[in-house]
Amino acid sequence: MIYNNKEAMKKYKSYYNINRAIENKELYRIDHGVYSTNPKPDPIVVASIKHRNAIITLNTAFYLYNLSNKLGDKIYLACTRNADKFNDKNVEQMCMEKEMVNIGKTTIKYEDRELPIYDKERLLIELIRKKWTMDYAYYKTIINNYRKIANTLDTNKLIDYTPHFYNGKSILDTIMSEVF
Repeated sequence: MIYNNKEAMKKYKSYYNINRAIENKELYRIDHGVYSTNPKPDPIVVASIKHRNAIITLNTAFYLYNLSNKLGDKIYLACTRNADKFNDKNVEQMCMEKEMVNIGKTTIKYEDRELPIYDKERLLIELIRKKWTMDYAYYKTIINNYRKIANTLDTNKLIDYTPHFYNGKSILDTIMSEVF
């Protein structure tokens, strides 16, 4: 189990008890304000707890939605442009305008936690936007997996989301031709 500071205090009642649990190797301090009962906790959960206002996106989200079987060596998190810079070597910070951050935001249950993540429709838009910066084989794998689940995607969401993005019509046209 992974805890943020508040959750650890609720469970252990005091910093003294937290420190005793750490000494007894019942609990491990993973990072500032992040504790775990496992000495090597899931990095996705740790990053999400540590950067609680960020949203899981791109490669990490594709992996969590089983659109890719490759997690990669970085956790991708989206945040507002005015957010503090993440001092975390295994986290890729994707900054965007405040109005854009919450478009398509949802949560998924992962490792007994609710994690903030973009829905599949928003991720499809991000995939098309980042197409030219990705490895072609990786891109094609994800597009092919999107084709397999095309009937579960909400096209109304795609139509609602795309006008908020630069070249939204072009993005929507690309989605329609490559996925549907």
